[in-house]
Amino acid sequence: MIYTVLAALGFLAGVGGRAGLGAGFDIVRWVGVAPVIVAGVILLYKNWRVGLVFLAFLCGIWRVDAFFEGRPVSWPQEKSEVSGVVVSQIDEVQNGRRFTLDTEWGRVLVTVGAYEKVKFGDSVRVVGVLEVPSSDINGFNYANYLAVSGIWLTLKADKIVVESEAGFSMQGALYSLKEVAINRLNSLYHEPEAGFAAGLILGSKRSMPEFLSDAFKKVGLTHIVVISGSNMSLVIYAISFLFMFLPFKKRIALSAGMVTVFVVFVGASAAVFRAGLMGILGLMGLYMGRRSMAFFALMWSAVLMVLVSPLALVFDSGFQLSFSSVLGLLCFGPIVSAWFGKFWPEGKLAIVREALVMTLSAQIATMPLVIFSFGGISTVSPFANVLAAPLVPFAMLFTALSIPFGGVPAAPAVFYLKAVETVALKLSAVPYSFYECQISVVTFFVAEVGLILFTIIFYKPILVRAFFRGGEAGISTVLNLLTGRRVKQ
Repeated sequence: MIYTVLAALGFLAGVGGRAGLGAGFDIVRWVGVAPVIVAGVILLYKNWRVGLVFLAFLCGIWRVDAFFEGRPVSWPQEKSEVSGVVVSQIDEVQNGRRFTLDTEWGRVLVTVGAYEKVKFGDSVRVVGVLEVPSSDINGFNYANYLAVSGIWLTLKADKIVVESEAGFSMQGALYSLKEVAINRLNSLYHEPEAGFAAGLILGSKRSMPEFLSDAFKKVGLTHIVVISGSNMSLVIYAISFLFMFLPFKKRIALSAGMVTVFVVFVGASAAVFRAGLMGILGLMGLYMGRRSMAFFALMWSAVLMVLVSPLALVFDSGFQLSFSSVLGLLCFGPIVSAWFGKFWPEGKLAIVREALVMTLSAQIATMPLVIFSFGGISTVSPFANVLAAPLVPFAMLFTALSIPFGGVPAAPAVFYLKAVETVALKLSAVPYSFYECQISVVTFFVAEVGLILFTIIFYKPILVRAFFRGGEAGISTVLNLLTGRRVKQ
């Protein structure tokens, strides 16, 4: 088992290293194929375990190279007609609509007028200028953000013509259903509740007022507005708590079933699918105590996701935060729970205790990443999440019910939505609620490595007890190898 873990880590290291070099770096020209193959053969012959990890590392490099091959090398520089098929849902943006078009120059992000009628699967012809997205928009690398989805060019359409409408498809039907749901929410709620509700249950990217989005950022509640692994874990836990009267396995099955329905309903985008999968894995670890099983499932799900979208490992902060937060729940959960056990026994205010344990566990794991990605960290995040945790499931429940049933469930939904907004606005007004700071890439990696080593060295017995169940000694072996000391089981 340990060698599969090391092979997976080798693959991820290869992907991360190659993606970090960028599309302009020709690894074949700089390194050469023959020396690499010879080195791999020698390692396999001398030490097959090291050779396995080395080959996994090479597979990671080659996967990114294959992904970069889809990048266009030339395209029309003047206004021209571009034809293709709409391959994404239609997003409402400021003063327009946006979608991804599959063309002869690869995937292009197209922006059209707000009243243009176009839907998933349509074959369209647009007129405009193909452009390379900016790599620096107020410090944000928009080009890398789009590259994660295989989008290399953008186009603001002056004209659009639907050449043929899409036939029936399940994905198109789901997107249409989601659009109907968003329109329904717009008719039931005023802003900012309408935008908040759409983001909360549908993963909609429509914007909220800036004052509210800033408040969510300052208090560490942004994950509530956009569907994330940590948010999904928190919601599933609360739902399962409401059904405590059911047997354990039925509660797990119910939670997993509700998440599956939710993922399908909102369109099963990559971000939502990832959040649902990682949320379920995190809860499996927390409930069952078999964190080793959840850990390996989490690791291999990350490998599969990176295999499909390799640049997500380096450029997709949503992927990074979802993975880190669930890993934090698995690894830091037992440590934080042990800390709490000294003054807060299990069983007393259980839902509040678990919400706080989960929040602190996720925040410890994601702290370096949050500072590196967003230029600061919330100092009131644990309090905000504990206060919001009991409110979010009810806000989601009544908001979802209001779509088919209208105003009756909409009234309590407004109450819970406003309650979450109040938590964010009040805590964001607290002095020093958000501490701004910047760290370099080197500092980020040093902080991550330091956090890992500190945890392993000082809390190895707790981690071993949490992961070790009936012969699942892989985690224990890894920890012993890293620290050079053996822990008695």
